[in-house]
Amino acid sequence: MLQRLDNMADDTGKVYNELISPTAVLEWGLIGTEKRRLIKRKLFGRLEAYTRIHTTVNTSNSRFLSWLSSEADSSSPSTKSITKNQARFTSILGSLKSSFDDAGDSDSDEREEDPKSVLAEEDKKSISQPLFSPTDNISQEFINRCVEEDQWNVLDESLDLVAAKSMFSKDTSTSILVAKQFLESLKSLYDNSSFVNILLKWIPYLSQDHGDETLWQLIFRENTEQERSHLLTLIQECAAKWSDEHVSACQVWIFSEQSRWKTVNSLSLVLRFLLVSSDQSKMDDDVDIQAYFSYNEKSATSITHLALQGAIIENTAASEVEDDIPDWLTLILLMAKSHQELVTRLILEKVDDTSSIKAISSILLRLYILHPLKMSLSDSKLRNTLLQFSTDNLPLWLEWTCPLDEQVNEMITNLIKSPHQRLVQSITDIARQHPLIFVRHLKLISQKLMLDGTGRDENDQSLMQKGRIFGKNPSERDTLVAQIGEVQMKVSIVMWGYSFNEYAWTSILDILLALPNEVIFSSCGIKLGLSEVLEAFLRLFDVQMIELQSDKNIAGLLDKFNKIVQSFKKCQPKLFQEWANSDDIRPLLTID
Repeated sequence: MLQRLDNMADDTGKVYNELISPTAVLEWGLIGTEKRRLIKRKLFGRLEAYTRIHTTVNTSNSRFLSWLSSEADSSSPSTKSITKNQARFTSILGSLKSSFDDAGDSDSDEREEDPKSVLAEEDKKSISQPLFSPTDNISQEFINRCVEEDQWNVLDESLDLVAAKSMFSKDTSTSILVAKQFLESLKSLYDNSSFVNILLKWIPYLSQDHGDETLWQLIFRENTEQERSHLLTLIQECAAKWSDEHVSACQVWIFSEQSRWKTVNSLSLVLRFLLVSSDQSKMDDDVDIQAYFSYNEKSATSITHLALQGAIIENTAASEVEDDIPDWLTLILLMAKSHQELVTRLILEKVDDTSSIKAISSILLRLYILHPLKMSLSDSKLRNTLLQFSTDNLPLWLEWTCPLDEQVNEMITNLIKSPHQRLVQSITDIARQHPLIFVRHLKLISQKLMLDGTGRDENDQSLMQKGRIFGKNPSERDTLVAQIGEVQMKVSIVMWGYSFNEYAWTSILDILLALPNEVIFSSCGIKLGLSEVLEAFLRLFDVQMIELQSDKNIAGLLDKFNKIVQSFKKCQPKLFQEWANSDDIRPLLTID
Protein backbone atom coordinates (compact mmCIF):
# COMPACT_ATOMS: atom_id res chain seq x y z
CA MET A 1 0.00 0.00 0.00
CA LEU A 2 2.87 2.39 0.78
CA GLN A 3 4.43 1.61 -2.58
CA ARG A 4 1.17 2.38 -4.37
CA LEU A 5 0.90 5.67 -2.49
CA ASP A 6 4.51 6.53 -3.38
CA ASN A 7 3.80 5.96 -7.09
CA MET A 8 0.96 8.48 -7.23
CA ALA A 9 1.04 11.93 -8.94
CA ASP A 10 3.86 14.41 -8.40
CA ASP A 11 1.59 16.82 -6.59
CA THR A 12 1.48 14.48 -3.64
CA GLY A 13 0.35 17.13 -1.17
CA LYS A 14 -2.94 17.67 -2.99
CA VAL A 15 -3.52 13.98 -3.67
CA TYR A 16 -2.73 12.89 -0.12
CA ASN A 17 -4.87 15.64 1.38
CA GLU A 18 -7.82 14.41 -0.68
CA LEU A 19 -7.20 10.84 0.43
CA ILE A 20 -7.09 11.88 4.06
CA SER A 21 -10.13 14.19 3.95
CA PRO A 22 -12.84 13.66 6.59
CA THR A 23 -15.33 12.53 3.95
CA ALA A 24 -12.97 9.90 2.54
CA VAL A 25 -12.02 8.61 5.99
CA LEU A 26 -15.66 7.93 6.92
CA GLU A 27 -15.31 4.60 5.11
CA TRP A 28 -12.22 3.56 7.06
CA GLY A 29 -14.30 2.26 9.96
CA LEU A 30 -12.69 4.55 12.56
CA ILE A 31 -14.71 6.17 15.32
CA GLY A 32 -14.70 9.90 15.99
CA THR A 33 -12.24 10.90 13.25
CA GLU A 34 -13.88 13.78 11.44
CA LYS A 35 -11.04 16.36 11.66
CA ARG A 36 -7.68 16.16 9.99
CA ARG A 37 -5.59 16.23 13.14
CA LEU A 38 -7.41 13.21 14.57
CA ILE A 39 -7.24 11.42 11.22
CA LYS A 40 -3.47 11.85 11.16
CA ARG A 41 -3.24 10.77 14.75
CA LYS A 42 -5.21 7.58 14.09
CA LEU A 43 -3.11 6.84 11.03
CA PHE A 44 0.11 7.28 12.99
CA GLY A 45 -1.19 4.90 15.65
CA ARG A 46 -1.82 2.22 13.04
CA LEU A 47 1.65 2.72 11.53
CA GLU A 48 3.33 2.59 14.91
CA ALA A 49 1.60 -0.68 15.76
CA TYR A 50 2.48 -2.11 12.35
CA THR A 51 6.17 -1.25 12.60
CA ARG A 52 6.35 -2.70 16.09
CA ILE A 53 5.01 -6.01 14.85
CA HIS A 54 6.95 -6.09 11.56
CA THR A 55 10.37 -4.74 12.49
CA THR A 56 11.96 -5.87 9.19
CA VAL A 57 9.85 -3.58 7.03
CA ASN A 58 11.94 -0.77 5.49
CA THR A 59 9.93 2.45 5.31
CA SER A 60 12.78 4.97 5.36
CA ASN A 61 12.35 6.05 1.70
CA SER A 62 8.58 6.30 1.61
CA ARG A 63 7.32 9.51 -0.09
CA PHE A 64 3.98 9.19 1.66
CA LEU A 65 5.55 8.93 5.10
CA SER A 66 7.87 11.79 4.30
CA TRP A 67 4.88 13.95 3.43
CA LEU A 68 2.97 12.80 6.51
CA SER A 69 5.95 13.64 8.70
CA SER A 70 6.30 17.13 7.24
CA GLU A 71 2.59 17.71 7.71
CA ALA A 72 2.90 16.63 11.31
CA ASP A 73 5.80 18.93 11.95
CA SER A 74 4.05 21.90 10.33
CA SER A 75 1.25 21.66 12.88
CA SER A 76 3.58 21.27 15.84
CA PRO A 77 3.84 24.14 18.34
CA SER A 78 7.64 23.78 18.27
CA THR A 79 9.52 26.61 16.47
CA LYS A 80 12.48 24.41 15.57
CA SER A 81 13.07 23.97 11.88
CA ILE A 82 13.11 20.33 10.93
CA THR A 83 14.76 19.21 7.73
CA LYS A 84 13.28 16.68 5.40
CA ASN A 85 15.95 14.14 6.32
CA GLN A 86 14.87 14.45 9.95
CA ALA A 87 11.27 14.00 8.85
CA ARG A 88 11.81 10.45 7.67
CA PHE A 89 9.69 7.74 9.16
CA THR A 90 12.35 6.88 11.78
CA SER A 91 11.60 10.24 13.41
CA ILE A 92 7.82 9.84 13.17
CA LEU A 93 7.57 7.42 16.05
CA GLY A 94 9.72 9.60 18.30
CA SER A 95 7.80 12.77 17.50
CA LEU A 96 4.29 11.21 17.51
CA LYS A 97 3.14 12.78 20.74
CA SER A 98 4.74 16.22 20.26
CA SER A 99 3.36 16.49 16.73
CA PHE A 100 -0.30 15.75 17.47
CA ASP A 101 -1.05 16.74 21.04
CA ASP A 102 -1.38 20.36 19.93
CA ALA A 103 -4.88 21.59 20.71
CA GLY A 104 -4.27 25.03 19.24
CA ASP A 105 -3.82 24.10 15.58
CA SER A 106 -4.54 27.05 13.31
CA ASP A 107 -6.06 24.90 10.55
CA SER A 108 -9.82 25.50 10.33
CA ASP A 109 -10.53 21.79 9.96
CA GLU A 110 -8.59 21.11 13.14
CA ARG A 111 -10.61 23.62 15.12
CA GLU A 112 -13.83 21.77 14.33
CA GLU A 113 -15.35 19.93 17.23
CA ASP A 114 -15.55 16.17 16.86
CA PRO A 115 -19.28 15.28 17.10
CA LYS A 116 -18.72 11.54 17.45
CA SER A 117 -16.35 11.68 20.42
CA VAL A 118 -17.75 9.70 23.33
CA LEU A 119 -15.65 11.44 25.97
CA ALA A 120 -17.64 13.94 28.03
CA GLU A 121 -16.75 17.60 27.58
CA GLU A 122 -15.79 18.00 31.20
CA ASP A 123 -13.35 15.11 30.84
CA LYS A 124 -11.74 16.76 27.81
CA LYS A 125 -11.25 20.02 29.66
CA SER A 126 -9.64 18.30 32.62
CA ILE A 127 -7.12 16.38 30.51
CA SER A 128 -3.58 17.64 30.95
CA GLN A 129 -0.32 16.10 29.86
CA PRO A 130 -0.46 12.30 30.27
CA LEU A 131 1.16 10.93 33.42
CA PHE A 132 2.20 7.80 31.53
CA SER A 133 2.24 6.57 27.97
CA PRO A 134 -0.38 4.54 26.13
CA THR A 135 0.34 0.84 25.72
CA ASP A 136 -1.04 -2.11 23.82
CA ASN A 137 -0.43 -4.33 26.85
CA ILE A 138 -3.53 -3.51 28.90
CA SER A 139 -3.90 -5.21 32.27
CA GLN A 140 -6.49 -4.85 35.00
CA GLU A 141 -3.96 -2.82 36.98
CA PHE A 142 -3.46 -0.48 34.03
CA ILE A 143 -7.23 0.05 33.71
CA ASN A 144 -7.52 0.77 37.43
CA ARG A 145 -4.64 3.26 37.28
CA CYS A 146 -6.18 5.14 34.35
CA VAL A 147 -9.49 5.33 36.20
CA GLU A 148 -7.95 6.47 39.49
CA GLU A 149 -5.83 9.17 37.81
CA ASP A 150 -8.48 10.26 35.26
CA GLN A 151 -6.25 9.38 32.32
CA TRP A 152 -9.08 8.74 29.90
CA ASN A 153 -7.12 9.86 26.86
CA VAL A 154 -4.35 7.39 27.69
CA LEU A 155 -6.91 4.61 28.11
CA ASP A 156 -8.62 5.54 24.84
CA GLU A 157 -5.31 5.59 22.91
CA SER A 158 -4.23 2.30 24.46
CA LEU A 159 -7.43 0.64 23.28
CA ASP A 160 -6.77 2.09 19.84
CA LEU A 161 -3.36 0.39 19.84
CA VAL A 162 -4.88 -2.92 20.92
CA ALA A 163 -7.46 -2.74 18.13
CA ALA A 164 -4.78 -1.89 15.56
CA LYS A 165 -2.53 -4.73 16.71
CA SER A 166 -5.42 -7.17 16.55
CA MET A 167 -6.30 -6.00 13.04
CA PHE A 168 -2.77 -6.32 11.65
CA SER A 169 -1.93 -9.63 13.35
CA LYS A 170 -5.41 -11.10 12.83
CA ASP A 171 -5.14 -12.40 16.41
CA THR A 172 -8.25 -11.52 18.43
CA SER A 173 -7.19 -13.16 21.69
CA THR A 174 -5.70 -9.96 23.16
CA SER A 175 -8.62 -7.72 22.19
CA ILE A 176 -11.13 -10.25 23.58
CA LEU A 177 -9.16 -10.46 26.83
CA VAL A 178 -9.19 -6.68 27.18
CA ALA A 179 -12.94 -6.62 26.48
CA LYS A 180 -13.50 -9.12 29.29
CA GLN A 181 -11.42 -7.03 31.69
CA PHE A 182 -13.55 -3.97 30.93
CA LEU A 183 -16.78 -5.92 31.43
CA GLU A 184 -15.52 -7.17 34.79
CA SER A 185 -14.69 -3.60 35.80
CA LEU A 186 -18.21 -2.43 34.90
CA LYS A 187 -19.55 -4.22 37.99
CA SER A 188 -17.88 -1.63 40.21
CA LEU A 189 -17.62 1.33 37.81
CA TYR A 190 -21.17 1.43 36.38
CA ASP A 191 -21.65 4.92 37.89
CA ASN A 192 -18.47 6.33 36.29
CA SER A 193 -19.75 7.97 33.10
CA SER A 194 -16.28 8.38 31.53
CA PHE A 195 -15.48 4.70 31.97
CA VAL A 196 -18.92 3.67 30.68
CA ASN A 197 -18.51 5.86 27.59
CA ILE A 198 -15.16 4.29 26.74
CA LEU A 199 -16.56 0.80 27.33
CA LEU A 200 -19.56 1.44 25.06
CA LYS A 201 -17.23 2.82 22.39
CA TRP A 202 -14.62 0.06 22.32
CA ILE A 203 -16.19 -3.27 23.40
CA PRO A 204 -18.19 -3.71 20.15
CA TYR A 205 -15.01 -3.12 18.10
CA LEU A 206 -12.64 -5.19 20.22
CA SER A 207 -15.05 -8.12 19.89
CA GLN A 208 -16.29 -7.32 16.38
CA ASP A 209 -15.17 -10.50 14.65
CA HIS A 210 -14.98 -13.02 17.45
CA GLY A 211 -16.26 -13.92 20.90
CA ASP A 212 -16.42 -16.85 23.27
CA GLU A 213 -18.66 -18.19 26.01
CA THR A 214 -16.86 -16.27 28.75
CA LEU A 215 -17.34 -12.98 26.92
CA TRP A 216 -21.02 -13.67 26.30
CA GLN A 217 -21.57 -14.67 29.91
CA LEU A 218 -20.15 -11.32 31.03
CA ILE A 219 -22.43 -9.43 28.65
CA PHE A 220 -25.67 -11.36 29.34
CA ARG A 221 -25.07 -11.82 33.06
CA GLU A 222 -27.35 -11.29 36.03
CA ASN A 223 -27.25 -7.58 36.75
CA THR A 224 -28.48 -4.75 38.87
CA GLU A 225 -30.92 -2.15 37.61
CA GLN A 226 -28.11 0.41 37.29
CA GLU A 227 -25.95 -1.97 35.25
CA ARG A 228 -28.80 -3.09 33.03
CA SER A 229 -29.25 0.25 31.28
CA HIS A 230 -25.57 0.23 30.29
CA LEU A 231 -25.66 -3.41 29.22
CA LEU A 232 -28.76 -2.86 27.11
CA THR A 233 -27.01 -0.02 25.30
CA LEU A 234 -23.90 -2.16 24.88
CA ILE A 235 -25.93 -5.04 23.47
CA GLN A 236 -27.55 -2.79 20.90
CA GLU A 237 -24.12 -1.57 19.79
CA CYS A 238 -22.72 -5.11 19.65
CA ALA A 239 -25.67 -6.47 17.68
CA ALA A 240 -25.26 -3.65 15.16
CA LYS A 241 -21.46 -3.79 14.82
CA TRP A 242 -20.55 -7.45 15.26
CA SER A 243 -19.87 -9.49 12.15
CA ASP A 244 -22.60 -11.82 10.92
CA GLU A 245 -20.52 -14.80 12.00
CA HIS A 246 -20.13 -13.48 15.54
CA VAL A 247 -23.82 -12.63 15.81
CA SER A 248 -24.78 -16.12 14.62
CA ALA A 249 -22.36 -17.79 17.04
CA CYS A 250 -23.75 -15.77 19.94
CA GLN A 251 -27.33 -16.61 18.99
CA VAL A 252 -26.51 -20.31 18.85
CA TRP A 253 -25.00 -20.06 22.34
CA ILE A 254 -28.09 -18.23 23.63
CA PHE A 255 -30.37 -20.94 22.24
CA SER A 256 -28.23 -23.67 23.82
CA GLU A 257 -28.55 -21.96 27.21
CA GLN A 258 -32.36 -21.84 27.35
CA SER A 259 -32.44 -22.85 31.03
CA ARG A 260 -30.10 -20.01 31.98
CA TRP A 261 -32.55 -17.20 31.17
CA LYS A 262 -35.05 -17.50 34.00
CA THR A 263 -35.05 -13.97 35.44
CA VAL A 264 -36.08 -10.68 33.92
CA ASN A 265 -32.57 -9.28 34.51
CA SER A 266 -30.75 -11.59 32.14
CA LEU A 267 -33.67 -12.44 29.84
CA SER A 268 -34.26 -8.77 29.02
CA LEU A 269 -30.68 -8.56 27.68
CA VAL A 270 -31.08 -11.69 25.58
CA LEU A 271 -34.37 -10.52 24.07
CA ARG A 272 -32.91 -7.12 23.23
CA PHE A 273 -29.95 -8.74 21.44
CA LEU A 274 -32.17 -11.10 19.45
CA LEU A 275 -34.42 -8.22 18.48
CA VAL A 276 -31.70 -5.83 17.33
CA SER A 277 -29.69 -8.54 15.58
CA SER A 278 -32.77 -9.64 13.62
CA ASP A 279 -32.58 -6.50 11.46
CA GLN A 280 -36.30 -6.11 12.00
CA SER A 281 -36.05 -2.37 11.44
CA LYS A 282 -35.34 -3.05 7.74
CA MET A 283 -38.58 -4.93 7.22
CA ASP A 284 -41.98 -3.60 6.27
CA ASP A 285 -45.14 -4.95 4.75
CA ASP A 286 -43.82 -4.48 1.21
CA VAL A 287 -40.86 -6.83 1.76
CA ASP A 288 -41.06 -10.48 0.71
CA ILE A 289 -40.66 -11.72 4.25
CA GLN A 290 -40.10 -15.36 3.30
CA ALA A 291 -37.18 -14.38 1.08
CA TYR A 292 -35.74 -11.79 3.45
CA PHE A 293 -36.09 -13.40 6.84
CA SER A 294 -33.10 -15.50 7.80
CA TYR A 295 -34.35 -17.50 10.81
CA ASN A 296 -35.14 -21.13 10.12
CA GLU A 297 -37.83 -23.03 11.98
CA LYS A 298 -35.46 -24.25 14.69
CA SER A 299 -34.21 -20.76 15.47
CA ALA A 300 -37.73 -19.33 15.31
CA THR A 301 -38.84 -21.97 17.83
CA SER A 302 -36.06 -21.02 20.25
CA ILE A 303 -36.74 -17.30 19.92
CA THR A 304 -40.48 -17.79 20.43
CA HIS A 305 -39.88 -19.87 23.56
CA LEU A 306 -37.63 -17.15 24.99
CA ALA A 307 -40.13 -14.42 24.11
CA LEU A 308 -42.99 -16.35 25.73
CA GLN A 309 -40.82 -16.81 28.79
CA GLY A 310 -40.45 -13.03 28.87
CA ALA A 311 -44.23 -12.62 28.68
CA ILE A 312 -44.73 -15.06 31.55
CA ILE A 313 -42.11 -13.40 33.74
CA GLU A 314 -43.51 -9.92 33.17
CA ASN A 315 -47.10 -11.28 33.32
CA THR A 316 -48.31 -8.38 31.21
CA ALA A 317 -51.09 -8.99 28.72
CA ALA A 318 -50.49 -7.76 25.18
CA SER A 319 -53.80 -5.89 25.44
CA GLU A 320 -52.32 -3.77 28.24
CA VAL A 321 -49.34 -2.74 26.13
CA GLU A 322 -49.68 0.75 24.71
CA ASP A 323 -46.98 2.79 23.00
CA ASP A 324 -43.91 1.13 24.51
CA ILE A 325 -44.14 -2.40 23.09
CA PRO A 326 -41.87 -4.80 25.04
CA ASP A 327 -39.14 -6.74 23.26
CA TRP A 328 -40.82 -10.10 23.87
CA LEU A 329 -44.00 -9.01 22.09
CA THR A 330 -42.10 -7.47 19.18
CA LEU A 331 -40.12 -10.69 18.74
CA ILE A 332 -43.25 -12.84 18.71
CA LEU A 333 -44.94 -10.61 16.15
CA LEU A 334 -41.75 -10.70 14.11
CA MET A 335 -41.49 -14.49 14.20
CA ALA A 336 -45.13 -14.76 13.15
CA LYS A 337 -44.43 -12.88 9.93
CA SER A 338 -42.73 -15.95 8.50
CA HIS A 339 -43.73 -18.71 10.97
CA GLN A 340 -47.35 -17.93 11.85
CA GLU A 341 -48.48 -21.53 12.21
CA LEU A 342 -45.46 -22.46 14.34
CA VAL A 343 -45.85 -19.48 16.66
CA THR A 344 -49.59 -20.12 17.04
CA ARG A 345 -48.96 -23.74 18.01
CA LEU A 346 -46.29 -22.81 20.57
CA ILE A 347 -48.60 -20.23 22.15
CA LEU A 348 -51.47 -22.70 22.39
CA GLU A 349 -49.18 -25.11 24.21
CA LYS A 350 -48.60 -22.44 26.84
CA VAL A 351 -52.29 -21.62 27.26
CA ASP A 352 -52.82 -24.61 29.56
CA ASP A 353 -50.52 -22.93 32.09
CA THR A 354 -53.22 -21.10 34.05
CA SER A 355 -50.70 -18.83 35.76
CA SER A 356 -49.86 -17.14 32.49
CA ILE A 357 -53.04 -17.57 30.46
CA LYS A 358 -53.82 -13.83 30.47
CA ALA A 359 -50.53 -12.82 28.90
CA ILE A 360 -50.38 -15.78 26.50
CA SER A 361 -53.97 -15.47 25.29
CA SER A 362 -53.55 -11.78 24.62
CA ILE A 363 -50.59 -12.54 22.32
CA LEU A 364 -52.72 -15.00 20.40
CA LEU A 365 -55.52 -12.50 19.91
CA ARG A 366 -53.09 -9.80 18.85
CA LEU A 367 -51.55 -12.12 16.26
CA TYR A 368 -55.00 -12.96 14.90
CA ILE A 369 -56.09 -9.33 14.64
CA LEU A 370 -52.84 -8.41 12.85
CA HIS A 371 -52.84 -11.37 10.44
CA PRO A 372 -56.37 -12.83 10.29
CA LEU A 373 -55.91 -14.35 6.84
CA LYS A 374 -52.80 -16.28 7.91
CA MET A 375 -54.32 -17.96 10.96
CA SER A 376 -56.40 -21.10 10.50
CA LEU A 377 -59.43 -21.21 12.83
CA SER A 378 -60.14 -24.91 12.32
CA ASP A 379 -58.80 -25.72 15.81
CA SER A 380 -61.61 -25.42 18.37
CA LYS A 381 -59.11 -24.71 21.17
CA LEU A 382 -57.79 -21.75 19.21
CA ARG A 383 -61.28 -20.40 18.54
CA ASN A 384 -62.32 -20.75 22.18
CA THR A 385 -59.15 -19.06 23.42
CA LEU A 386 -59.63 -16.13 21.06
CA LEU A 387 -63.28 -15.76 22.01
CA GLN A 388 -62.64 -15.98 25.74
CA PHE A 389 -59.90 -13.38 25.73
CA SER A 390 -61.82 -11.04 23.43
CA THR A 391 -64.73 -11.23 25.86
CA ASP A 392 -62.65 -10.65 28.99
CA ASN A 393 -60.67 -7.71 27.61
CA LEU A 394 -63.14 -5.36 26.04
CA PRO A 395 -62.75 -2.72 24.75
CA LEU A 396 -58.92 -2.75 24.69
CA TRP A 397 -58.46 -4.99 21.67
CA LEU A 398 -60.89 -2.98 19.55
CA GLU A 399 -58.17 -0.34 19.20
CA TRP A 400 -55.79 -2.76 17.46
CA THR A 401 -55.52 -2.29 13.73
CA CYS A 402 -56.79 -5.12 11.54
CA PRO A 403 -56.18 -5.27 7.77
CA LEU A 404 -59.81 -6.32 7.21
CA ASP A 405 -61.38 -3.44 9.13
CA GLU A 406 -61.37 -0.92 6.30
CA GLN A 407 -62.77 -3.45 3.85
CA VAL A 408 -65.61 -4.53 6.15
CA ASN A 409 -66.42 -0.91 7.02
CA GLU A 410 -66.73 0.05 3.37
CA MET A 411 -68.80 -3.02 2.49
CA ILE A 412 -71.29 -2.35 5.30
CA THR A 413 -71.64 1.29 4.27
CA ASN A 414 -72.26 0.31 0.64
CA LEU A 415 -74.70 -2.41 1.68
CA ILE A 416 -76.99 0.04 3.48
CA LYS A 417 -76.83 2.59 0.65
CA SER A 418 -77.10 0.27 -2.35
CA PRO A 419 -77.58 -3.40 -1.43
CA HIS A 420 -77.16 -6.18 -3.99
CA GLN A 421 -76.75 -9.94 -3.80
CA ARG A 422 -73.04 -10.16 -4.64
CA LEU A 423 -72.15 -7.65 -1.91
CA VAL A 424 -74.32 -9.45 0.63
CA GLN A 425 -72.61 -12.74 -0.20
CA SER A 426 -69.13 -11.21 0.22
CA ILE A 427 -69.98 -9.81 3.65
CA THR A 428 -71.57 -13.10 4.68
CA ASP A 429 -68.41 -15.00 3.75
CA ILE A 430 -66.27 -12.70 5.90
CA ALA A 431 -68.74 -13.01 8.78
CA ARG A 432 -68.55 -16.83 8.62
CA GLN A 433 -64.77 -17.03 8.28
CA HIS A 434 -63.83 -14.25 10.72
CA PRO A 435 -66.76 -13.64 13.09
CA LEU A 436 -64.58 -11.89 15.69
CA ILE A 437 -63.47 -9.39 13.08
CA PHE A 438 -67.03 -8.86 11.90
CA VAL A 439 -68.57 -8.24 15.34
CA ARG A 440 -66.13 -5.33 15.77
CA HIS A 441 -68.44 -3.54 13.29
CA LEU A 442 -71.84 -4.22 14.87
CA LYS A 443 -72.11 -0.70 16.25
CA LEU A 444 -71.45 0.64 12.75
CA ILE A 445 -74.31 -1.54 11.45
CA SER A 446 -76.72 -0.14 14.04
CA GLN A 447 -75.67 3.42 13.19
CA LYS A 448 -76.22 2.84 9.47
CA LEU A 449 -79.63 1.24 10.07
CA MET A 450 -80.75 4.17 12.21
CA LEU A 451 -79.54 6.54 9.50
CA ASP A 452 -81.47 4.60 6.85
CA GLY A 453 -84.61 5.05 8.93
CA THR A 454 -84.31 8.82 8.45
CA GLY A 455 -84.27 8.46 4.66
CA ARG A 456 -81.15 10.63 4.40
CA ASP A 457 -77.42 9.96 4.41
CA GLU A 458 -74.54 11.51 6.43
CA ASN A 459 -74.58 14.57 4.16
CA ASP A 460 -78.34 15.06 4.62
CA GLN A 461 -78.97 13.95 1.05
CA SER A 462 -82.00 11.80 0.21
CA LEU A 463 -81.21 8.09 -0.06
CA MET A 464 -82.06 6.22 -3.26
CA GLN A 465 -85.76 5.53 -3.68
CA LYS A 466 -85.34 2.09 -5.26
CA GLY A 467 -86.21 -0.65 -2.78
CA ARG A 468 -87.55 1.74 -0.13
CA ILE A 469 -90.90 1.22 1.55
CA PHE A 470 -92.84 4.37 2.47
CA GLY A 471 -95.53 4.55 5.10
CA LYS A 472 -98.04 7.22 6.06
CA ASN A 473 -99.60 7.91 9.43
CA PRO A 474 -103.30 6.92 9.21
CA SER A 475 -104.23 9.74 11.59
CA GLU A 476 -103.39 12.25 8.86
CA ARG A 477 -106.79 12.02 7.10
CA ASP A 478 -106.65 15.50 5.65
CA THR A 479 -103.81 16.95 3.65
CA LEU A 480 -101.78 19.42 5.65
CA VAL A 481 -101.07 22.78 4.07
CA ALA A 482 -98.31 25.22 4.92
CA GLN A 483 -98.49 28.92 4.10
CA ILE A 484 -95.11 30.26 2.96
CA GLY A 485 -95.56 33.93 2.13
CA GLU A 486 -98.28 34.03 -0.48
CA VAL A 487 -97.77 30.43 -1.51
CA GLN A 488 -99.56 27.43 -0.06
CA MET A 489 -97.78 24.07 -0.10
CA LYS A 490 -98.93 20.54 0.74
CA VAL A 491 -96.97 19.09 3.64
CA SER A 492 -96.39 15.49 4.71
CA ILE A 493 -94.92 14.82 8.15
CA VAL A 494 -92.26 12.12 8.02
CA MET A 495 -90.86 10.66 11.23
CA TRP A 496 -88.04 8.17 11.75
CA GLY A 497 -88.97 4.72 10.47
CA TYR A 498 -91.70 5.89 8.12
CA SER A 499 -89.50 4.65 5.25
CA PHE A 500 -86.71 2.10 5.08
CA ASN A 501 -84.76 0.05 2.56
CA GLU A 502 -86.29 -3.37 3.01
CA TYR A 503 -83.53 -5.29 1.19
CA ALA A 504 -80.78 -3.64 3.26
CA TRP A 505 -82.49 -4.51 6.55
CA THR A 506 -83.23 -8.06 5.35
CA SER A 507 -79.60 -8.53 4.30
CA ILE A 508 -78.35 -7.55 7.76
CA LEU A 509 -80.57 -10.22 9.32
CA ASP A 510 -79.26 -12.83 6.86
CA ILE A 511 -75.67 -11.95 7.79
CA LEU A 512 -76.42 -12.16 11.52
CA LEU A 513 -77.99 -15.60 11.02
CA ALA A 514 -74.78 -16.74 9.29
CA LEU A 515 -72.59 -15.85 12.29
CA PRO A 516 -71.66 -18.65 14.75
CA ASN A 517 -73.99 -18.58 17.75
CA GLU A 518 -71.09 -18.84 20.22
CA VAL A 519 -69.72 -15.54 18.89
CA ILE A 520 -72.75 -13.41 18.07
CA PHE A 521 -74.68 -14.34 21.25
CA SER A 522 -71.72 -14.27 23.61
CA SER A 523 -71.23 -11.39 26.00
CA CYS A 524 -68.60 -10.22 23.50
CA GLY A 525 -71.20 -9.98 20.72
CA ILE A 526 -73.71 -8.27 23.00
CA LYS A 527 -71.20 -5.69 24.25
CA LEU A 528 -69.88 -5.01 20.77
CA GLY A 529 -73.25 -3.91 19.45
CA LEU A 530 -75.69 -6.80 18.88
CA SER A 531 -78.14 -5.26 21.35
CA GLU A 532 -78.05 -1.93 19.44
CA VAL A 533 -78.69 -3.74 16.14
CA LEU A 534 -81.67 -5.63 17.59
CA GLU A 535 -82.96 -2.43 19.18
CA ALA A 536 -82.91 -0.70 15.77
CA PHE A 537 -85.15 -3.47 14.38
CA LEU A 538 -87.53 -3.25 17.37
CA ARG A 539 -87.86 0.50 16.91
CA LEU A 540 -88.66 0.02 13.22
CA PHE A 541 -91.27 -2.61 14.08
CA ASP A 542 -92.82 -0.31 16.68
CA VAL A 543 -93.17 2.53 14.16
CA GLN A 544 -94.52 0.33 11.36
CA MET A 545 -96.88 -1.81 13.45
CA ILE A 546 -98.13 0.59 16.11
CA GLU A 547 -97.83 4.07 14.65
CA LEU A 548 -98.37 3.39 10.95
CA GLN A 549 -100.39 0.16 11.35
CA SER A 550 -98.53 -1.30 8.37
CA ASP A 551 -97.70 -4.84 9.50
CA LYS A 552 -97.34 -6.00 5.90
CA ASN A 553 -94.33 -3.70 5.39
CA ILE A 554 -92.25 -5.69 7.86
CA ALA A 555 -93.69 -9.17 7.40
CA GLY A 556 -90.51 -10.44 5.72
CA LEU A 557 -88.30 -8.98 8.45
CA LEU A 558 -90.30 -10.34 11.39
CA ASP A 559 -89.78 -13.98 10.52
CA LYS A 560 -85.97 -13.71 10.35
CA PHE A 561 -85.86 -11.44 13.38
CA ASN A 562 -87.81 -14.04 15.37
CA LYS A 563 -85.25 -16.70 14.44
CA ILE A 564 -82.41 -14.55 15.78
CA VAL A 565 -84.22 -13.72 19.02
CA GLN A 566 -85.17 -17.35 19.65
CA SER A 567 -81.58 -18.49 19.02
CA PHE A 568 -80.39 -15.81 21.41
CA LYS A 569 -82.85 -16.95 24.07
CA LYS A 570 -81.83 -20.60 23.64
CA CYS A 571 -78.07 -20.12 23.52
CA GLN A 572 -77.71 -17.53 26.27
CA PRO A 573 -80.88 -17.49 28.41
CA LYS A 574 -79.31 -15.42 31.15
CA LEU A 575 -77.90 -12.78 28.81
CA PHE A 576 -81.20 -12.76 26.91
CA GLN A 577 -83.19 -12.00 30.05
CA GLU A 578 -80.80 -9.21 30.99
CA TRP A 579 -81.20 -7.73 27.55
CA ALA A 580 -84.98 -8.18 27.37
CA ASN A 581 -85.51 -6.62 30.80
CA SER A 582 -83.40 -3.53 30.14
CA ASP A 583 -85.21 -0.20 30.20
CA ASP A 584 -84.61 0.48 26.50
CA ILE A 585 -85.77 -2.90 25.23
CA ARG A 586 -88.65 -3.90 27.52
CA PRO A 587 -91.16 -1.34 26.12
CA LEU A 588 -90.35 -2.39 22.55
CA LEU A 589 -90.15 -6.17 22.90
CA THR A 590 -93.47 -7.81 22.03
CA ILE A 591 -92.17 -11.30 21.15
CA ASP A 592 -92.57 -14.14 23.62
